[in-house]
Amino acid sequence: MSADVSGAGVVACDGVGDRLLHADDVGQHTVSGEVGDDEQRGSAEEARGQEGAVVGADAPRRYRELVGDAKTVVVLLDSDHTRDHVRAELEAYGGLVTKGSYLIIFDTVVEYMNDDAFPDRPWGVGDNPYTAVQEFLKTTDRFVLNKEIENKLLLTVGPGGWLKCVKD
Repeated sequence: MSADVSGAGVVACDGVGDRLLHADDVGQHTVSGEVGDDEQRGSAEEARGQEGAVVGADAPRRYRELVGDAKTVVVLLDSDHTRDHVRAELEAYGGLVTKGSYLIIFDTVVEYMNDDAFPDRPWGVGDNPYTAVQEFLKTTDRFVLNKEIENKLLLTVGPGGWLKCVKD
């Protein structure tokens, strides 16, 4: 099976070090907050980094510019796992997702872990990506929870975090 990926865009928000990376590859735009040597993630010639907060006043505009006129945009959120931060990401980047595509939120599994699983972190049961997703879904009709993909996975760190965009 082959797919036309020209004009596709993927936005990955990972606030580690607040670094946003844009790389062109086969017509795809990838924006990632992963920190490290550009050589580890791909050709340095194809990558350029921008400094700035993932959820800041200017960040959504920068992402929109990087995605450009991509026909398909998937957004992956994997940053600070507190409810408030993830909720801000959902609001800031949900608008980038194109109809028929996905907004995927990682580490919703935190909601199902023991209370003491993250003693040195600000997130935990009741304050995590899952709770942010639940709140977000109550305020939008652009996204619906899609369990079809999740049900095909043997293991996921994002249960309840696969949101399909059903409206422009």
